[in-house]
Amino acid sequence: MKICFLLQRRFALIGHALAQILQDKHGINEFCGYVYLRSSYDFLVSQPDVKYTKLLLDEDIHNQSSAYAFQSDTKPPRPLF
Repeated sequence: MKICFLLQRRFALIGHALAQILQDKHGINEFCGYVYLRSSYDFLVSQPDVKYTKLLLDEDIHNQSSAYAFQSDTKPPRPLF
């Protein structure tokens, strides 16, 4: 079983503690997450207790979409309304 967390701001520390409990008490060994702050992302990547199979950083996704929006050879997206 794999569990994915939405780790907003400093709640990433609480989410990580929950992942440790789920790993220790229930044998769940696959975790992934969507992380909002780089400091939280860096903490999760560097800690040795829980192996996260994939962590997405909100800032990186935003930067990728911004770079895509400013490429001259692409059409701008249609307005939603």
